Amino acid sequence: MSDDPVAMRRRLDAVDFTPLQQETGASEAFLEDFKRFLALKAAHKDFYAALLSPSPRVDELWHAFIL
Repeated sequence: MSDDPVAMRRRLDAVDFTPLQQETGASEAFLEDFKRFLALKAAHKDFYAALLSPSPRVDELWHAFIL
């Protein structure tokens, strides 16, 4: 698996975020921010929030995503 954030972001294009968008009312721009954050976390293997923390807005979307 690549550690390249751009490659990680491209992989997220295969994920259907439509249900999350419908449930939360997130805009396309906001979903892009969320995907960029996920790509950075994955690229840096920051699975335990040791390096990167989301903005409060992205954190709200993250919680909706995992629940």
